[in-house]
Amino acid sequence: MSNFLLAQLTTPNADVTVILPEIVIAVAGIVVMLYDSFFPKQRAVSGAIGMAGILVSAVLLVSMWGDTFSGTAWSGMIAHDNLRLSFGLVFLMIAAMTILASTLWVEIEGVPVGEYHAILLFATFGMMMMAAGNDLVVIFLGLETSSIATYVMAGLRKGDLRSNESALKYFVLGSFASAFLLYGRNDQHPAHCGERRCGEVPGVAADRKRDDDRRIRF
Repeated sequence: MSNFLLAQLTTPNADVTVILPEIVIAVAGIVVMLYDSFFPKQRAVSGAIGMAGILVSAVLLVSMWGDTFSGTAWSGMIAHDNLRLSFGLVFLMIAAMTILASTLWVEIEGVPVGEYHAILLFATFGMMMMAAGNDLVVIFLGLETSSIATYVMAGLRKGDLRSNESALKYFVLGSFASAFLLYGRNDQHPAHCGERRCGEVPGVAADRKRDDDRRIRF
């Protein structure tokens, strides 16, 4: 049985360069988190590391623009087109503006700067994965990564009751939203329609609906 299952596995087209901008952002977030563990409250340094990661990721995205290779990678799970690159650049620009605009705010409000910058980078990573996803599972994982980072960021001001309340409300609302989203995607699950690639789901779902209509008529 195990040999049969192994025979059904296919080797994914794992082209790391396609998701290198997202990897850079994730690594920058990890570096900020580790640096803050050893050298806390270094607002300028953690912000500079975050900005450096954003800049490198943006350069990689721009270098991919107009690439001769266009379509999907990782066995169709990752989209590689200008639309994905455009959204990635928008998310990076928003993250950079957020870091610059909150440079003094994090110190005035007593927000843990290392955690703040790391969580911001992880949220950006999740949004970029949503834009790059051509698979329902990849999109959902990107959404959850961004959402969980946002829940934590909403409650960083531990001494503020409004911050605690907003984090709790956001967590409860996000949990219900994720549950409804998964329930709504149930029809697109491979066990039901046999496909989870974004470009293939509408056609497969339409064929399934026509088959169901025929069964109802008969």
